[in-house]
Amino acid sequence: MALQFLQLLGFIFEGIGLISGIIIATVVLKKDSKYVGNRLMAAAMILLGVYMGSILSYDILYPIFPTQDWIVQGLYRICVIALFFGTMFLFFTIRVMCLSSAWLTKRNTIPYAIIILVYSITIWFIDFLEILPGDQVNTQTKIMIPLYILIAGVAYFIIFSMIGLYRFGIRKSEGLKRMKMVIFFSGLAVSMLAIVINVLSNILADPLGVLDVLFFGTLAIAMVVMTFGFVGRQADPQKEMQIDMHD
Repeated sequence: MALQFLQLLGFIFEGIGLISGIIIATVVLKKDSKYVGNRLMAAAMILLGVYMGSILSYDILYPIFPTQDWIVQGLYRICVIALFFGTMFLFFTIRVMCLSSAWLTKRNTIPYAIIILVYSITIWFIDFLEILPGDQVNTQTKIMIPLYILIAGVAYFIIFSMIGLYRFGIRKSEGLKRMKMVIFFSGLAVSMLAIVINVLSNILADPLGVLDVLFFGTLAIAMVVMTFGFVGRQADPQKEMQIDMHD
């Protein structure tokens, strides 16, 4: 009974994450689709929604097609790629929020994009994941390097987003702008907590999947909190924050 309840709760959180990503992206783009910060934020939320949706899909499809391991193999890779690119776009969003859209014109994004693109192509062709038999999806990583790279990359994007937001945004702003940045910062902190929970779920024995459920719930909350902090940002390029990077 407890296992079934946790599985249902996991489905609910995964569904909330998927729907939230779509709704958040729509709201942000309707606010002002011309502002590059809004487009980056929308891309990040859609990709995080795809991440949650891919997991939900293979959780639902695997019990129906238990002999079709390729479904889980493919969707697992999609969710990994979506998470990596999603947090990258979130990192870019913070840079634009704090340093203006001019940051994008200096080819700062190219190294990140190339590294993640190479990683994404590589994981499609290496056999790093094993699907264990059972009524529900149960995976085991045969080669840990792809997982380590993913965790390190996602943690890098979130941590440096937090540092950049505090250093170039919160510290130099006031009033409503500062309050929204603090809310966004809180969402990043919650997402970092989600990453920690995910790491623990991969190294600790958790037969009931409690940590997985906590991870999905925490990530869904983080997405919503970050959006509350982002919506209301000024889209006029003349009103973007112009902050001295050398301070």
